[in-house]
Amino acid sequence: MKLTYVSHASLLLETNDATILTDPWYDGPAYHNQWHVFPKPVDTSFVDKVTHLILTHGHEDHFHLPTLKRVNKNAKVYFPYTWKSGSVELLKSLGFKNIEEVQSFKKIKLSNDVFLTFVINGLDAFAIYEFAGLVFLNLNDALNASHKTYLRMFNNIIKASFPVVDYMITGLGGASYFPNTVHSPLKNDREIGILREQFLAHKFCELLHEIKPKNVIPFVPGFALLEKDKQWINEIKFSRNNLESYYKENFDSQSTIGFMNLFPGDFVNEKGWIKSSPYHNESIDDNVSHLVARQYANEIEEVNKIKMQKPDVIYELAKNLNQLLKLNNSGISKELLKQVNFGIRFNDVKEDIFIHCYYTSKGLKAEAVKEWPANANLKITTQTFKLDYAIKEEWGGDVFFIGYGADIDILDQKCLKDNLDIVSIRLLSRFPAASYNMMREPIRAAKYLLNNPDFAALAIKQKIVTRGNPNKLPYNERAHWINKSKCDVCKLCDIPLLSDEFAGLLNFV
Repeated sequence: MKLTYVSHASLLLETNDATILTDPWYDGPAYHNQWHVFPKPVDTSFVDKVTHLILTHGHEDHFHLPTLKRVNKNAKVYFPYTWKSGSVELLKSLGFKNIEEVQSFKKIKLSNDVFLTFVINGLDAFAIYEFAGLVFLNLNDALNASHKTYLRMFNNIIKASFPVVDYMITGLGGASYFPNTVHSPLKNDREIGILREQFLAHKFCELLHEIKPKNVIPFVPGFALLEKDKQWINEIKFSRNNLESYYKENFDSQSTIGFMNLFPGDFVNEKGWIKSSPYHNESIDDNVSHLVARQYANEIEEVNKIKMQKPDVIYELAKNLNQLLKLNNSGISKELLKQVNFGIRFNDVKEDIFIHCYYTSKGLKAEAVKEWPANANLKITTQTFKLDYAIKEEWGGDVFFIGYGADIDILDQKCLKDNLDIVSIRLLSRFPAASYNMMREPIRAAKYLLNNPDFAALAIKQKIVTRGNPNKLPYNERAHWINKSKCDVCKLCDIPLLSDEFAGLLNFV
């Protein structure tokens, strides 16, 4: 057995009779040229030899079409069975011939010695591999920022079938835009960004404390942002070298869990963690962000060339956005919709033309205006091609929610009470809708719900609790990251106030 960390969330598991690849993303950017895989893979020559391809979900950094085009088309492909169809057809269009959608908790035999089990939640999933008596729990980025109640539910499910986990593989740190691209006069972006990474490290340790594997392989989300005003985000990741001491200091002083902080090219076999990656020689306290400029010099130059657009495009965007607003307001309470009042500024159009989105007696309206709306409670800054993508593409919202495609300035602190920042971005974005897809394919929906009873019950409960406000779940409160000091955030998020030692490690002193 040889388990190699390739890059980002991609792993390569090699046995005597199988070459198993997970979630490959190697060739080109994701999320409309915003995420760039980093650090880059050391070797991807194995793609022609892959016998089994495991894809955990449809996000572009796990289901990357340019990369999938390179993978051996004779490989057997496994994808989780969710409430949404279309993945099989897409994979067939890429040339794959042998594709299987797998239900939750159904054990699949991949080879003589390797078995796969998916655990599915909505459109996401994690994978459990069994090999020669060993259990590999690959959570990728499915649980690393979840609430304690959620973690315990998942842990109970896992432990029922897999009481001993030999290796837990999971993401560490932030991937989404929040809170880094939400701005307020009360917020120091870099300071809060660093604290957010500590918070996510703390959530990682909560997960670790629940599952208690024999070994843990944490990977920092393997992407770089190339826009000049976003590059600081590459530098603030929590050092994995501090994880073990942080865990022992705050969770379990007697822990015997082995921490394996793999770089691309490292692997694990019967001898343990083999540090074969060249990145070890170039890392500075587990951080290689200083290599972004070298690996992506040409791309950085291109990304930061703003191609100016004619103002006509804004009027067309406003027209298309009005159509989308009619669809996106379903499921959101009227009380919340009445508070919608934000402006959109475009930094790729020279003229002062904005889009004003606001509530009227006839519903939500988007209007192109030549003066900034004086009473707007939010300012969203983006580029025309990003908003166009968000409006038109089925997964268009990912350009904002994952891809850092917009900056949000809080103009009225009151709007944070109901998380209007995220409500506003959602209104601008197209996503697959569960209710629509389930009504269109009721048999598929029934099969999914029957095989995922715990998650189905949780989704129904959340629907009842939120009452038309999708951001009012107790673990979705987020205003304190925008309008509180770092010490107040520590108290509110129930993470330890930083000791002098850890504060020094995180550059707080």
